[in-house]
Amino acid sequence: MGNPIKPTVFFSHSSADREVAGLLKGRFIELTGGTIDVFVSSDGQSIRVGTNWVHEVQQALERCKLMFVLVTPNSLVSSWITFEAGFAYSRGIQVVPIAMLGVTVDEMPSPLRLLQGYNVSSHRGLNNIVANVNELFHYSLPEGFTESDYTSIVELSGTALSAGLGEFTDRVEELVIRGLPDRDSHAKTDEERKAEEANRASAWAARSTAIGEILGRHGVEYIKDSTTIFVAAGLYTTTHYGQFSVMCDADFAPMRLPVAIAIAGVVFPDAEMSLEVRMRDSVIADTAPHRITARLASAGVTIEGRHILQWRGVQFRVGTGQDQEIKGVACVWVRIPPNGIAADVLGQLITLLFARRVLEDRG
Repeated sequence: MGNPIKPTVFFSHSSADREVAGLLKGRFIELTGGTIDVFVSSDGQSIRVGTNWVHEVQQALERCKLMFVLVTPNSLVSSWITFEAGFAYSRGIQVVPIAMLGVTVDEMPSPLRLLQGYNVSSHRGLNNIVANVNELFHYSLPEGFTESDYTSIVELSGTALSAGLGEFTDRVEELVIRGLPDRDSHAKTDEERKAEEANRASAWAARSTAIGEILGRHGVEYIKDSTTIFVAAGLYTTTHYGQFSVMCDADFAPMRLPVAIAIAGVVFPDAEMSLEVRMRDSVIADTAPHRITARLASAGVTIEGRHILQWRGVQFRVGTGQDQEIKGVACVWVRIPPNGIAADVLGQLITLLFARRVLEDRG
């Protein structure tokens, strides 16, 4: 008599979360005693080297009865898990979204939000995975995930839950993303610049539709009018006389910064982008280049140009705002690389600037 066929559980995830998915798979197999096959497309075991990746995923979906979708800050900026989950749902597979690493069920993309999912913010949330398996397959497996398991997943992900930009999050007022001025703009006439602003303003309607689609895909609720998108939970966008800004709350940076950069990419498709980190009123910035460079020299910071510094591939400058809205406010301006910038990298830069007294809190 042959061995009984084990049920298959599928963990759908962003490629950026492969290590988290692998750790979760390993611990899940330990708890289930190998009684369940677990498919994770990125672990090198579920799909062997040299095999057809798409075919293997399709075969796994045909075998499985239950799919867990890992909804994280990484997957919010990827449409893959929504596609994978939709395919599974269409085949009658039970799809369970689990929001984790700072994301909540309310922030899931709208198709997933319609399904019965739950938040994983402790080991108890992880044990819901085991409870789902017991219910569907009529098992009585122990709900053995521990707080240590949950902590290991969080640490592996690099997500500082509820930490925003790290140690000095409470010194940051907000983040603002804008397109950098055209380098040839100084050679343009006033009429040419006004025409460009008018063109940007007239393109707002089409671009705001695209922005709305991005927000909807990321599960962000929003209200739109002719000039502004007001976004709940840490994100806000506005245009004024053709000048567009995306504002992100520092506390929500791990979740919202990738979304904010994606939105800015729609608005400034052909422009470089800058991130303006505005500090609270109690923070002052040392604006003397000789002191800034001296204090940062031993940290691996290099001089790239007039007032432009570089640290770990990120170009930035420190100073005080000149616009009336932020006149005298301590700011850090960061040039956003083509592949974006992660909240933890930005947080490390801010921490460095405080540690070397380039920024100081006098509150």
